[in-house]
Amino acid sequence: MHILLVSATLPEMDSVLSHLEKSGNKLNFLSYQFGDHTITPIVTGVGSAHTAFAMAKMSTIHRVDIAVNIGIAGSYDSSLSIGDVVRVKRDRFADLAIEYPDGKTIDVYNEQLAQGNVFPYIENGWLYECKSESFSTPTLTSVTGITVNTSSGSEKKIQYLRDTYHPQVESMEGAAFFYACNMLDIPSIQLRAISNDVMPRNKELWNIPLALNNLGKEVISLMHGL
Repeated sequence: MHILLVSATLPEMDSVLSHLEKSGNKLNFLSYQFGDHTITPIVTGVGSAHTAFAMAKMSTIHRVDIAVNIGIAGSYDSSLSIGDVVRVKRDRFADLAIEYPDGKTIDVYNEQLAQGNVFPYIENGWLYECKSESFSTPTLTSVTGITVNTSSGSEKKIQYLRDTYHPQVESMEGAAFFYACNMLDIPSIQLRAISNDVMPRNKELWNIPLALNNLGKEVISLMHGL
């Protein structure tokens, strides 16, 4: 099986790379042999555009049996603790929208500027994992995510997103990953570790090292279980 591991930043991939260096065999500049599988880790850069382009490019270089998006996320859900690792089952572009002079924002699907029920979108703009039924993660909570170009840090924006989409987590790449995988017909799963609660920005309350550590452990466990 050829597994494509996708992260936006190097720190999100670091512990997995270290494990591959120690426990895998380097096949070439990009890929490792790990047990019976070939694993190709890529770091795309932050944001939807970088992620979508990297996915499209990699699909022309390698046949991919499953793509796994790994990274950190903010949480809207009080039942999730910082450091928890979750599996995002559905995601959407939450700030692809029109803003009116009074500050009201309406997304492009409700403005009839895009078709939210035409493949790969369903349910008015939502994107889901692609062909992931055979990849079980029974210990992980399944959640709803949203994807934004600007990380949410003001009470007004946070409340709008919470009221409109009822998300549990927020990232800057997840929906782009699901979009690309569905369009390219690549089975996909998205794993996120909670680094912070989504609230008016205060990085003193974040714990990125804990999130990265737990993310790495979960991804390595998944690799051994495939």
